[in-house]
Amino acid sequence: MLDLGTDQLADNAAESVAKVLYRKVLQAAGYSTEKKLAELERKLAELGKLEAFRERYRTQFGVELDRDHNDPLVGVAHASQIVPEFLPNEFPQRMRFARCGSTRPWTSVS
Repeated sequence: MLDLGTDQLADNAAESVAKVLYRKVLQAAGYSTEKKLAELERKLAELGKLEAFRERYRTQFGVELDRDHNDPLVGVAHASQIVPEFLPNEFPQRMRFARCGSTRPWTSVS
């Protein structure tokens, strides 16, 4: 059972049920509760790069990605430092991922 109403109200009352459900499915699959990081993890998994990203995160920061991936400050800041190694065309510079406002940053980065 999912309480979509509570989740919808807690995040954004205007958010569609479809978006809340999509986020719940991502969470059930082990992706972040932080929208930007969930989309990054999903994209890396789609490209077959998620495990390498997890290993690089562990090497760089001395902790597992799963410890930080729900943290909108630390998780995003840390991920931003290594994203260019995995998505160099979309994020050629460090910290560009953190500054990107889109929840699907690889589709339109200015």
